[in-house]
Amino acid sequence: MHDETNSRRLGFLRCLVRVNDLPERCHPEQLAMLFRQFGPLRMWHVAMCSSGACKGYGCVIFHHCEHADEAIEVLNCYEFGERKLRVDWAYPCLNKLWKMPPLLEVPKFRFGTFKFSIKAYPRGECTPGSGQHRITSLAHGKFLRHVVRVSNMPPGFKVLYFQELFSPFGPMPMWDVPMFRNYICGCNPQIRMRFGVVVFKNGSDGERAINYLNGYEAGGCKLRVDWAYPSV
Repeated sequence: MHDETNSRRLGFLRCLVRVNDLPERCHPEQLAMLFRQFGPLRMWHVAMCSSGACKGYGCVIFHHCEHADEAIEVLNCYEFGERKLRVDWAYPCLNKLWKMPPLLEVPKFRFGTFKFSIKAYPRGECTPGSGQHRITSLAHGKFLRHVVRVSNMPPGFKVLYFQELFSPFGPMPMWDVPMFRNYICGCNPQIRMRFGVVVFKNGSDGERAINYLNGYEAGGCKLRVDWAYPSV
């Protein structure tokens, strides 16, 4: 029963698509109409302000993973309400490489010339109240606003290529492409995952990198580049 529950949960998460850079006047039904052409939807959501304006991000959940995959391929960089949508899997580690065992090594960040660590931005200890975000430390939130995630990278994409691709946009205290490691048999096949993360020193540099590199073709694959935490 436990394995069956986990299997259903993973199947659900593999059909979850996140959408960012939505226009302010985007209504949930508009988002549903845009994605429904690729297949039936389980549910959809657009984050709204108290004024009724869209916060700029949302998500859709398909019944079938292949429909979600098609929607991502077509709608990433799609112009919608004078905005270019940024569409990707909510959990890229569960897609494309899902046939690999899920026990992965915790990614180790590679540090550049700037002294910068996650410990410098501690999470607040207070319990979030009604309407509050889990991130209660302003410094921690500032750090998360500089984190850019990259997915759909071609197989064999090395950390060096990753650094060369993003470094022209500004200083990068951290960057990494996680290594796959099989803890079941203990072997390390030296395979890099098809997603990575980069932390910019300045948020404006991250914004420029996202605008330029989202949809950029590398090794026959169109990169999907976006903020790791658009809600922060």
